[in-house]
Amino acid sequence: MNARLENNNLAITGGLLDSSAGTLEWTARVNFTLSRKKFKARGNLNILKSEFAGVTIDSSVIFASFENNTFTINKAELFTESGNISFSGYAGKAGSAGLLNDLFLSYAADINNMGFLKTLAPNLKPVKGSLISSGELRGSGKSLRLTASFEAKNLMYGDAGLYAENSKGALDVMLSSHFPTGNVELSFNGINISGRSFKSLQASISGNEQKMNYRVELIQNPAITYASEGRAVKEKDSYAVNIDKLETSEQSGSGWKNDGNLLVKLSRGRITFDKFQLARNDKQKISVTGALGLKGETDLILKTESVDLAGFNELALPDFKLEGKLNSEIALKGPMVNPSLNGSIEIAGGAFSLPKTGGEYRNIRCRLILKEKEITIDYFDCKNGDEYLDLTGNITAENLKIRNIGLNLACRNFPFASAGFFSARADCQLKLKGSAGDSLLTGNITILKSDIYLSSSRNNQLNEIEVVEKGAKSKTPAPEVKHEPGIISNMSMDIDAAIPGNSWFHWDEAGLDTEIKGNINVKKTWNNPFVISGEIDTSHGSFKYLGKSFTIDEGSLIFTGGNPGDAQLNVKSSKQYPGILVTIAVTGKLSSPQLTLTSIPDTDQADIISYLMFGKPSSKLSQAEEGSLASVPLNVLGTIASQSLKDALGSQLAPEVIEINPVSGGTIGVGKYITNKMFVKQEWAFSSEETYQTIIDYQLDNNFNLHSQSGNSRTAGVDIFWNYSY
Repeated sequence: MNARLENNNLAITGGLLDSSAGTLEWTARVNFTLSRKKFKARGNLNILKSEFAGVTIDSSVIFASFENNTFTINKAELFTESGNISFSGYAGKAGSAGLLNDLFLSYAADINNMGFLKTLAPNLKPVKGSLISSGELRGSGKSLRLTASFEAKNLMYGDAGLYAENSKGALDVMLSSHFPTGNVELSFNGINISGRSFKSLQASISGNEQKMNYRVELIQNPAITYASEGRAVKEKDSYAVNIDKLETSEQSGSGWKNDGNLLVKLSRGRITFDKFQLARNDKQKISVTGALGLKGETDLILKTESVDLAGFNELALPDFKLEGKLNSEIALKGPMVNPSLNGSIEIAGGAFSLPKTGGEYRNIRCRLILKEKEITIDYFDCKNGDEYLDLTGNITAENLKIRNIGLNLACRNFPFASAGFFSARADCQLKLKGSAGDSLLTGNITILKSDIYLSSSRNNQLNEIEVVEKGAKSKTPAPEVKHEPGIISNMSMDIDAAIPGNSWFHWDEAGLDTEIKGNINVKKTWNNPFVISGEIDTSHGSFKYLGKSFTIDEGSLIFTGGNPGDAQLNVKSSKQYPGILVTIAVTGKLSSPQLTLTSIPDTDQADIISYLMFGKPSSKLSQAEEGSLASVPLNVLGTIASQSLKDALGSQLAPEVIEINPVSGGTIGVGKYITNKMFVKQEWAFSSEETYQTIIDYQLDNNFNLHSQSGNSRTAGVDIFWNYSY
């Protein structure tokens, strides 16, 4: 920074303000007069183009003066890439208490991107949108009056938590040390709150320190409107809120309305409902009486009469829908952190649906009895013809946490479904006993009928070049996020499951359709993995391999009582061709199965694959058929495919992956994804007579990966790998 003083003129150049938010570069010129009784100054401050608080500041200027104990900003303009702000005003004469006797500030802002607020206030949720605002602040250090107006577009606060397409507002309020008073008018249109859309929100507040009036109207759509009007009157140590209007209006003409004047008293840490009752013209009622202690004791009674649960679907989460009539009376006493509940809850004619999974259950009845810390399920059942589900038992809680559980679940021919994944009907007898941290689930399940659909694999492509040095020290992984143990982790199990038949497994991508049957036992101890024993067999079905359909001759999956990945898999399929019988077998552990191809009479692997694809030996393939072997299916043909693939790829083998292996003499490999499922790599060895080999990988789906190597007589071959997660 350089400063020069000449004839009461001070010039500063190269000024820098360094902070964690960035660097601000500035210059200044000041003309001043100084004496024993008087000081006055006039000048300007220029901010040069800088990066500060995540904002690019263009050339900005402030003109100011100080005279007669008054500091005046004649003009201030701030130009940034996010918008422009200008203001002017003055602050003068400090009183005996050090407070300003006279203050005036006017501003105008035109901001096209409010994202910079997150940088200025890191604890603030992300803010987006544009804002035009102007206003004035005037008064003294004891009392200030703020008048302002604003208009915002595409305003978003949080990650899609609150959004408004158009927003307007005006306020004229007095800001004092006791209570803000005045008038506020707000208007929001095109609103989205946590994924739920509303047409508009209008709100106004007016009044003084003794009495405030309010009005709110929220329009969800032309058929549904929420509205409230009232006033808050200051009493000695509380505010009495008189609600003249609290209602929902529906297109049918019905809706919830306050049954007379509603009176709620607000005091420090306590909300008292002297009179609070809502009703509809179809005899539905909700009433609340008593006091809710946010810090102290609570003594509250909640009643509902014939309340239709379907009316709350618009307010509930979109993942489920409810129906039924709710009748309840609940007395809540004690501190909110550990309340006692007494009363009952009943639901008649209930229905529950899950739109995302396709599950829908009707004719539900429920009665819960609340007594102190215990909830007894007197009955919870769902009956439709010959299908039913019945749940009984009790739950005890302490400090708003479940302590003990004793539940019994029985079902017969009951449907379960998850859209696009499975549908089933089952009989069951299950018991859940213990505590929330250590419970035991026992019983039996019989799957009467089911269909399981395995989704297709997603396409994964490599978009960037990777350089991998085998054997090199890997980067330190990010620290693992530790989660609290879930319900299943804290649960022990001993369940017998029977699958007598009529259960089908479908996998479109592999063309698999097979019926399964068997019996298994599932055991689990606290915070340990599942242990499964038993056997599942397939009696008939079909699958596709190399584009051809094959019938399953036999298949079994034997769980040995250890890790589920150690289950023994044995699936075989045979197909007769002229003069030869070809067999495909998948055997071994479920986590690492092996594919073998055999034939009667015995022949080499190349001929077997040729029969599977074209129904004849490789020696009788036409030129067109040999050419097709160099396309997508050829990656499973090993040595037969190698030379044809190299000729077909030619100069297209521009590397996307480079591997460097310095171990045992060293190798270098370059590879490319020819399609999103097919990967080809050439690998060179520095210390081998057979200098290179061709490696081809083809991803059939998320689990199966076919791998062939050729060009090196010691490592040539064909393998199939199955990645299994459980």
